[in-house]
Amino acid sequence: MAGALLLGSAGFLDWLTAGPDTPYPVMLFALMATGLATPVTVVAATVAIMEASPADKAGVASAVFNVSRQVGSAMGVALFGTLLGATGGMIGGLHASAVIAAVAFLLASVLAATTGRRGRRRPVPVRAPELPEPWAHDVPVGLSGKEPELREIPLRR
Repeated sequence: MAGALLLGSAGFLDWLTAGPDTPYPVMLFALMATGLATPVTVVAATVAIMEASPADKAGVASAVFNVSRQVGSAMGVALFGTLLGATGGMIGGLHASAVIAAVAFLLASVLAATTGRRGRRRPVPVRAPELPEPWAHDVPVGLSGKEPELREIPLRR
């Protein structure tokens, strides 16, 4: 996770080279690094949260993670949109947004590298409930409690 965050930080810093006349080959690293690092970190964060939560609270942990991810994404779009307007242009806003994102990714990579994994949650063995055998005679088969009559159904030719 820390490696993907570092890659993302480097990719966001590379966005500082962007300008109105910057060719795509120059921007290739920025495009690839930010495009690859973000999904890798989301998957690693999901795994880390699900492993850290108790098994009986996995649904709550998943919901809290997804809500915080959605709220954070909306706030990020709003903040970067505000920066675009406040800096007076697309390039200035892009550069300010890239610096903020690079610093955030760098701090997150330091946090991920220093906290590490505390250990995996061991799976709790679950015992299947005992079900009656379908051929047991003490289990009622029909709605009336009696076994249904078996009769032959003639085939049409």
